[in-house]
Amino acid sequence: MASNRITKESALQLWFPEYTMESMDIEELLAKEINEQEIDKRVPINTPLLASIERGGILNPFLCMDNYWCIAGQQRLRCAKEIKMLNPEWTCRVNVFVIEGKPWEPLFLWEDEKFRNDAVAIYFQMIELIFKSRFYIYEKDDAGENMRLFEELGDRAKWKHDN
Repeated sequence: MASNRITKESALQLWFPEYTMESMDIEELLAKEINEQEIDKRVPINTPLLASIERGGILNPFLCMDNYWCIAGQQRLRCAKEIKMLNPEWTCRVNVFVIEGKPWEPLFLWEDEKFRNDAVAIYFQMIELIFKSRFYIYEKDDAGENMRLFEELGDRAKWKHDN
């Protein structure tokens, strides 16, 4: 699902939540409390993606909740953390789109827990799809590798979700 895209024109026609855009060093995003606490526990290391980032940096922007938990970019952030552990001098500048507020919260009012969890998951998947279709500029890394392959590998990896 993470590698799916629609045309940019279609994505621009669809509603997207209000956001702010920030530019920061990767260390600042890694230092956000939620990322320090959760990224190692929940997100597997995508080795081909790690090699790509180590070579060419992080090219496309992140999409985050207002607490800086990534909706789009968790794998890249996990790889950046691993690279920093191996090479503390490595750094890169990233663009981070931060959704204002919590527009998904009304979904939590639904009584049926399974439906509610599915609805929230679908909401985030669709927001990720619209975001990537609108704002991802780079389709290939510096070695010419199609970056959607990294997303497909990540989809197949074992993640540790709350539910």
